[in-house]
Amino acid sequence: MNLKSTSLALVLGIVVCFLSCKKEDTSPNPANSNQKFKFISLDADTLSIKVNGTVNLTANAQGNGLTYTWNYSGGSLIGSGRKVIFTVCHAGKFTVSCDVKDNSNNTDSKQVSIQVHE
Repeated sequence: MNLKSTSLALVLGIVVCFLSCKKEDTSPNPANSNQKFKFISLDADTLSIKVNGTVNLTANAQGNGLTYTWNYSGGSLIGSGRKVIFTVCHAGKFTVSCDVKDNSNNTDSKQVSIQVHE
């Protein structure tokens, strides 16, 4: 690896660390103001990527005061709230899950498995 590649990898790693902290989206959504809690789906734009590729993940839920907590078995998550991006720098099978909770403490969880290959 040359100096340019090493520097780029270091900068990318620092950015991912800062952006992948668990954050909860507590902003009100007027469209959901009187809806019963339901975690509808956890969608991924693909379930198979190459090393260093990305997967866009979206948690689709309804209810009041929803919060999203993301967990993953390896790799990194970028973003927070109902939409995140998953990436990983080595091959394997990884699980990403999302826990959704409303302001009445109703909770539900869903997960997806992502295959990462060379």
